[in-house]
Amino acid sequence: MTRQVIYSRLEGRPFVWEYLGFRLYDSEEINAQLSYLMVSQEVGVNPQYGIYQKDEVVGQVFKAPGTQTTLTKIEFLMRKAGSDLQVSVELWDVDQSTWVPTSLLKTLGQLDWASVPTYPNVGWAAAWEGSETLTPNRYYAVCLKVNAVNTDYGNRLEVYEAKEGRETSGNPYPDGVKLTSSDGGQTWSKHDLYDLSFRLHFPDEYVDSFTWPTLNTVSEKRLEYQLDFQASFEVNGQAVSPLTRDTPIPQAEQYTVRIRPQPGQSGTIQRRLMYNFYSKPRITPGDFGFTDAYLHSVQYLEDGSLLRIDDSPDSQLQGNAGQEDIFQDVLVPWRSLEWRSGRGRVLALGVV
Repeated sequence: MTRQVIYSRLEGRPFVWEYLGFRLYDSEEINAQLSYLMVSQEVGVNPQYGIYQKDEVVGQVFKAPGTQTTLTKIEFLMRKAGSDLQVSVELWDVDQSTWVPTSLLKTLGQLDWASVPTYPNVGWAAAWEGSETLTPNRYYAVCLKVNAVNTDYGNRLEVYEAKEGRETSGNPYPDGVKLTSSDGGQTWSKHDLYDLSFRLHFPDEYVDSFTWPTLNTVSEKRLEYQLDFQASFEVNGQAVSPLTRDTPIPQAEQYTVRIRPQPGQSGTIQRRLMYNFYSKPRITPGDFGFTDAYLHSVQYLEDGSLLRIDDSPDSQLQGNAGQEDIFQDVLVPWRSLEWRSGRGRVLALGVV
């Protein structure tokens, strides 16, 4: 192999390139405590309440938590019968003293009919998933309303109720009651002894925003968080699961990461780890912002690894896992490096 060698010392900056390897860019301590809060009444007993005619509504009054007020999921214990009903999921404001609904705040969406268990089966089904921030400690109502004309009771949605005993006073969930309406919410009936069987999800959330400069054109940015609970992650608006250094993420310079505990989970986010993953087998000095570059050492990470210099079959380095070529007191200039087989770690000196 023929190569030019330089014996003089150069002013430059050392850098490492490890093909198919990870290099830690930064590590930042976070130490944030997160928990998952659920407002619920989960005991479901007969009778169940069925809705099937247009403008029939069944709902539940609840009290928003004092903290963690972002509602992300609504579930009911229910089942369906017959063909598809068009059922909307609504959020209502209520009189804070009487719990009677006063105004429709928002139609959250449409019930996914396919997700509801079919008669005679019954089970928990998500009526809605999203993100809605509520006022702390305020009373609201979540409601299901039939939108399409239907007169056949064979096509119906049944929502299970919870009741404390048979003829007792009070109700299982003390901060709300079951509601019904037959005219789309113009008039309401309260059922003081009953609640619906419901689950309202209010996960805590940690928002991590930071800047991450792009250092070169041959590596991908990868993220990992050290935490002691199961969580969901969103990176720049994109759900990523699982979020480890092995998982691709959107490539950007400004990042916003949202971390939420899974249901029933709580714990601590200890640290954020930022990696550069070198996924391209060929590099040039310009990829790292240099005009010239010189080899210092090559460490081979797999048997039969072959590194080609300057695209020339006559200028190649080859070795097996654990072997290393070190160029002491000499610097080998190169215009390109390419792993033709295997992989390894290169230490080089870059000059601007």
